[in-house]
Amino acid sequence: MADKQMVFISCGQVTEDEKPLGNLICKLAEELTPLKPYFAEYQSSLEGLSKNILAALDQSIGLIAVLHPRGKVWFSDGRNFRNSDL
Repeated sequence: MADKQMVFISCGQVTEDEKPLGNLICKLAEELTPLKPYFAEYQSSLEGLSKNILAALDQSIGLIAVLHPRGKVWFSDGRNFRNSDL
């Protein structure tokens, strides 16, 4: 039997709510699709990025990306942007 195809889960891990959300998305992907989810929960080094995360992205047939609010973004000309400006 061939290995399952993979879906890459990109979800923030900064706040205490973000990791559980990523894990929930993984669980739903497993339950609702034939795909194996990849969530880089334990990758925090440059080596982890290059060896594991980029390799997983290369092997994935899909991507689920979650964008989290991060506050103000400052541009080089001094202007700023907040998520609430949308």
